[in-house]
Amino acid sequence: MQLLEALNYMGPNRRFDCTAIEMLLQFDSSELEVLRNHVGTLCEPLRKTLEVAGVELPDGFLAVPADTDAARALGGIFCQTCIALQRWAGHEVAQWQVLPGSGESQQRFIYQHEERSTAEKAGDTVMLLLVQQLPGLVWTSRTGIIDTDAAAMLRQFETLARPLAMPRDTLDIIAAARSLDVPCVRLERDPYQPLPGPQRIRANSLLMLGHSRHRQVVDGTICVTRSHQLLPLLHDRNSRLGTLQSMGLGNPVVSENGPIRSALLAAQKLVCIDGSEAFGDPRVSAHLEQIAQQFPCGLLLVTYVEERGERPVNVQDLDFAPRLDSLPLPGNEIRKRAAEAFIQWIFPAGTESRIPSIVVTGTNGKSTTTTMVDHIMRHHGLVTGVAYSSGVKINGVTTETGDLAGLMGHYRVFESPEPQVAILETARGGVAQRGFAFDWCDTAVCLNVDDDHIGLLGIDTVEQMAELKCSIVARARNTAVLNADDRHCRDMIKKIEARNVCLVSTQQDVQALRDQFPGIHHFCVTEHISNEDWLVFYQRQDRVPLVQTANIPATSRGRLTHNVINAAHAAAAALETGVPARQVASALRSFKLDADTLLGRWNELEGLPFKVIFDYAHNEHGMRHLVTALDQFEIGGTRRVAFAYTGDRGDETTRAAMRALKPGFDKFLVTEFEDLRGRNRHEMRDIVRAALIAVGVEGEDIEEFNSEDEAVKSGLHASRPGDLLVVLGGKLSMRRIWQQLCDYRDQFQDLI
Repeated sequence: MQLLEALNYMGPNRRFDCTAIEMLLQFDSSELEVLRNHVGTLCEPLRKTLEVAGVELPDGFLAVPADTDAARALGGIFCQTCIALQRWAGHEVAQWQVLPGSGESQQRFIYQHEERSTAEKAGDTVMLLLVQQLPGLVWTSRTGIIDTDAAAMLRQFETLARPLAMPRDTLDIIAAARSLDVPCVRLERDPYQPLPGPQRIRANSLLMLGHSRHRQVVDGTICVTRSHQLLPLLHDRNSRLGTLQSMGLGNPVVSENGPIRSALLAAQKLVCIDGSEAFGDPRVSAHLEQIAQQFPCGLLLVTYVEERGERPVNVQDLDFAPRLDSLPLPGNEIRKRAAEAFIQWIFPAGTESRIPSIVVTGTNGKSTTTTMVDHIMRHHGLVTGVAYSSGVKINGVTTETGDLAGLMGHYRVFESPEPQVAILETARGGVAQRGFAFDWCDTAVCLNVDDDHIGLLGIDTVEQMAELKCSIVARARNTAVLNADDRHCRDMIKKIEARNVCLVSTQQDVQALRDQFPGIHHFCVTEHISNEDWLVFYQRQDRVPLVQTANIPATSRGRLTHNVINAAHAAAAALETGVPARQVASALRSFKLDADTLLGRWNELEGLPFKVIFDYAHNEHGMRHLVTALDQFEIGGTRRVAFAYTGDRGDETTRAAMRALKPGFDKFLVTEFEDLRGRNRHEMRDIVRAALIAVGVEGEDIEEFNSEDEAVKSGLHASRPGDLLVVLGGKLSMRRIWQQLCDYRDQFQDLI
């Protein structure tokens, strides 16, 4: 068996609404034959091995339909056993799935986890147990298992896994937050790291509840951000008792007539939920309100001692972070009610726990549209948090650089206390590998779906890519904004459960859209008004002309049609999130797409006698838009393009991109990126040259270079007045290449 791919979903994802491990396994023909002959004999000995070790097995365990494909049957046995082992160690998991890979020889084994290393150890242990009974199958441990004795492996797993299980109280708080629609992030699970130390209340229990300015941190059963003044008292019983005495509640009393043990056995513990008594002596109820007013905490355990007779009870101690799962409570209901009351104390009725969130996805245009939405929201006066392919920005200020158009960047925004609205670019790779940082969003935008990145991460067709993009848009609760001119986006409509769908089109008029989609009432289209093209927004019968497309600087007087499309989607997203139309129009009229705003998105370099454009077009779709845009400009001289192409693209994908690029240029300066993406040195450069020739470019019009810097330098030196040089930068080298262009411009100006 060969492990081709291992994915760790750190949040809700395309498979489940929970964290999970996904493994892509490939079997050769001999292994498939072994499975056909022996997989049916696996279940009974495996069951006995687990039962001897004390693993509790659920009803229906290892139920596999008789007609199941052999490799798929192995997947069912594997996943069910991984779930059983984790549950045995105290991890609350249940979901699993087996999906086909590419052909009979590949299968995807997917199973829920609560903590990653536990799940990986479970997978390793189960696979080693299975191959012991399957002659001809080999598995190499990924987690360092050396001992092959079944009992020893299971003991080793239990030793690792039990200390990593979440407390029952924490699971109840997570469940309560989910039922009350409060966002919850587990701060000791991926992508975060455990936080040990004496300041901690309870291991594996650290949570962030709420987003950004509403966020609160919980450790155990205490909200450390709301009850921080109580933290010093947690380990100082004398101070607690001193405070109680100052309140007139007395000191703990132990009868001198009996042993201390008898007095402690007579002590009672009282739990109050939402101000109502759960059980205990009603005579202490009057004390509880007084104690609760003195100590601001969401859960409080009061221990008191009662002597015989009518003498008042005496409070013995207080616990501001009680371990309810260690108390002899009758059933689970009280603990669950306590968790809900705790969440309601942190976020009382009418209190917000979320900030509005706008999610942007698509094959091309994501970063531009995200940046446009950010500009609109800040123009409207809101503090924004943006995660996109260039980093994270808080209210326009970059706080982190790098490609953060996914879960990691989204968490950065939700961690920040400033934002009033989150604008989250959401790229294919992050979702496919890690999942989501949110359970739902207010507004989601899908700009387009094209065949870029096909053949990676279980996405082998454009239709599967559309499914992945749809899994993002389907999380919108208020509005899904979809490109009506893209058939894959149109196909998403039937899967959307948001309150509204807003269709965007620059090719169809509103009546055509209404006729085609009678159930949809929100549209953003382009219309010709008084000899000018306008963006016009429709909400049922209301018609609102927004702005002339030529007056949006990012469209270069309407000539950059791809940015007209991006602006229309950004306007729709902002309008659907509550920004007034006047503010949207004003913001778009002031939005300039330069290198300071968004590097690599049609940045024009001024100050040279020839035209220089720096762009990030990196696939067929982007290159087609680039060439279409260039046709709107008068270029009298030679058109050159300096570029490289990504190494993980297939030959046909490369040819399609070169076919899109060919009509726009006379000369092609071909190089390769520093990151070869698994290719050999110069391999991708040679493939690009062959692709250009295959689509009709003459060999004499192609020059090859060893680096991006050399190709750009050659293009600059060769260009003459009236020429055009387009430089297509890679993500990793973008800033360096732009600086190279600026330095050349500065040197040129020093000479004149």
